[in-house]
Amino acid sequence: MLPPGAAPAIPPHVLPAVAHPEGGAALPAQRRLGLTLYRLRLEHELSLRALARLLGYSAHSVFVDVERGQRLPSEALVGAYERAFGLPPGSLLNLRRQALTERVERLTDARSRTLEPASAVPLPVPPAAPASRWLSRSVRVASALVRLPAAVLSLARLPEGRPAGAATAPDGSRLTGRG
Repeated sequence: MLPPGAAPAIPPHVLPAVAHPEGGAALPAQRRLGLTLYRLRLEHELSLRALARLLGYSAHSVFVDVERGQRLPSEALVGAYERAFGLPPGSLLNLRRQALTERVERLTDARSRTLEPASAVPLPVPPAAPASRWLSRSVRVASALVRLPAAVLSLARLPEGRPAGAATAPDGSRLTGRG
């Protein structure tokens, strides 16, 4: 039994080499996890479709992205790998947690670079165009032309000899408002 917080060991033959094959920097944890899952599948001579069936998935496409290190597998999927291949519980989850930590660091670094003030010279603001008196007059004329038809119609509706506010009955007689 492991003490709390201790990680069970992954058998050394299952883990890929930490260093890049060409002698470069260490591989990211997500890529190492993908290679580990790939190696486990190959050691057990399973195709992607057979692995999907074994783990209870209907499609195998998620496993392609996970094994290539292009997608981080869910905690449930990593646990299913551990159970299916007889690995100690939590042995692959630690590699997944490391991949999550690397992702957070990478995203935090990218965000801090985008939030830093720019060292470039600020762009000049173009001066506002002077208002033309012809422009303002044309706006006023256009506004008056829009209102003109409504004013003409209201004048045309008034019967001759009646003031603008006078009410008339349908027979033409004047209504007085008294009952």
